[in-house]
Amino acid sequence: MITAIFYFFIFFIPGFAFFILLRDKLTLQKKDIFVTSILFSFVICYCLFFVFFLNDQYGYIFSYLTLIFSLVIIFVNLNFHSKIFKFLKRDFLLLFSVYFLYTSITDFIPININDRFLPGLPTDNYLPLNFAECTYYSNDSIKECFQRGGFWQSSDRPPILSSVILFLLPFKVGIYKLNEFYNYIGVLIQSTWVNALLFFLSSLGLKRKSTMFVITTIVFSGIFLLNTVFLWPKIITFIPFALSYSILFNKSNLKNHNMMILAFISLSIGFLMHGGVLFSILGMLIVFYFSLLFSIKERKELIKYFLFLIFTLVPILPWTIYQKYYDPPGDHLFKMRMAGQRNLDDPILYPNHPRVKTGQSLLGALQEAYTTVPVESIISNKISNLVTVFKNPLIDGSYFKDFSSVKDFIPLIRSDQFFYTFASLDFILIGFILVFIKDNGGNEILIASQKKLFLILIGSLLLWILLMFEPNATIIHQGSYVNLFLLFILASIGLDKMNEWKWIFLFLHFLVFVTWIPSHNQDIDMTNAFGLSKIIFSVCCYGFAIKKI
Repeated sequence: MITAIFYFFIFFIPGFAFFILLRDKLTLQKKDIFVTSILFSFVICYCLFFVFFLNDQYGYIFSYLTLIFSLVIIFVNLNFHSKIFKFLKRDFLLLFSVYFLYTSITDFIPININDRFLPGLPTDNYLPLNFAECTYYSNDSIKECFQRGGFWQSSDRPPILSSVILFLLPFKVGIYKLNEFYNYIGVLIQSTWVNALLFFLSSLGLKRKSTMFVITTIVFSGIFLLNTVFLWPKIITFIPFALSYSILFNKSNLKNHNMMILAFISLSIGFLMHGGVLFSILGMLIVFYFSLLFSIKERKELIKYFLFLIFTLVPILPWTIYQKYYDPPGDHLFKMRMAGQRNLDDPILYPNHPRVKTGQSLLGALQEAYTTVPVESIISNKISNLVTVFKNPLIDGSYFKDFSSVKDFIPLIRSDQFFYTFASLDFILIGFILVFIKDNGGNEILIASQKKLFLILIGSLLLWILLMFEPNATIIHQGSYVNLFLLFILASIGLDKMNEWKWIFLFLHFLVFVTWIPSHNQDIDMTNAFGLSKIIFSVCCYGFAIKKI
């Protein structure tokens, strides 16, 4: 667990060095440095993936050279980074405290992570490791290596988290098992969402105490615990989203072309982390361009901002080439979600679904799906998706129908929070309503930010409901995890306005979080003094870290 911090610094250093090189071209503040460096590290690792793909020996050498050159750049600029150490220290403290908290809970009852919180989660969490391992050890037969024992293709999986593991593998010490190395490093990398959240809240104009409250509400939420320690890279899509949002909706950045380029490249990196974020990306871009439409009078000026969209294609292009020419077709996931087509090797689980057709384009699959199914069924599917998004057992009373004991209650809570967007909010749902009823004490920046977040959220949810082809398809892990962040942020801001009442709802919310500590098929072992002491110590560390923001 502790050793993961060492590897995290190896990951962080190249991005930080790259930031130092570009600092004069970017109008960033000190609070932006950590998240921007993290994004740059993702970009560097992604580039190294293709070096490994072309030649594993060159990739190995490039990993070492990247680290060495980065250390030289940092050493040459000692005066610069010594001035910002205070801000970096704050971010590191917050990151490591959340990492220790989540890993302490996960390790409380040692069990296969796929069965730790919910029964029989899919093995998608090991696919990024499989991809990295195949690229590192079986460079000449990646697609054959990746498909061992499964039906997924390497081109079906987003490459960013795999590329991070790939970059770090040359530095792996032999005494560590590969799975342990991957699990702890992966959780720490994914925990960086908390730094993006801190950065994002500051860009909204939220005050310090309110920021502390919002972060605490989100950190102590089961859905964020699960998706941080379960390594399918969906939760980290919030990092590039937060950076892009802070740039695009800051008027001072509109005339800085370098910042605009950074914003659009960030969006593409989010897509390369997990395609589900596309709904939120489109929602944000719609709000952004409509805001420009009402503020810019000259059409030529507006066209210029549309041209920046080209920069979203630059990072995606190499991956698209990999998908189409090395391991085709590469659009299987889109065909699955948007046209209902399933993989040819998956007839047992989905016997009644149309098969993926070799050589058929995504447009052709969509056309076939919507012309062969009755209009009534399509409308019914969309209504079903709408209902699924807003399902909340606390409101409809389904939690209490067959309730007999707390032990029976726990799996219901976890399952509903895992699957249903609004159910994941549990008791803080009331804050989502209050955020629009109460004002923000005259904080015009925050009021404007809330409106933008709400519009982005609505746009993302509508696109999700309409574009998913199958009924009941709008379950959390088939969509954008940015939606979760926006919902929790808005709900927490609303809850924060309730003065002393907010602590009651936060306490109830915390009690729901506690139900995630035992394994799904075991009670809390109160005799496990060491495990409990680790969790308590981690909570204390978090309390210390949150006060430093």
